[in-house]
Amino acid sequence: CVCSYVVLLLPTAKHRKTLQVAKIKYLRKVTGKTRRDRVRNTTMKMRVGVLPLEEMIKNRQLMWNDNLNRSNEFRYPKRVFEARPVAT
Repeated sequence: CVCSYVVLLLPTAKHRKTLQVAKIKYLRKVTGKTRRDRVRNTTMKMRVGVLPLEEMIKNRQLMWNDNLNRSNEFRYPKRVFEARPVAT
């Protein structure tokens, strides 16, 4: 999912809120409910059985970190992640 990948790059509260809104819109389309049906967001999440956004973000970040730790030391993502600035 593109949203899951974007979460790794955008950790701010504003972006998380934007992703939360997109997630609810998606859930409403999947279930066929509109805002006029007056179904609460928490009820929608329980019916579909999705994880809370914060938990999804944390799981993706941990998976990415594990993948990075297992990767070869010559791979660019690992080199960039472990790079330290040099004072001049």
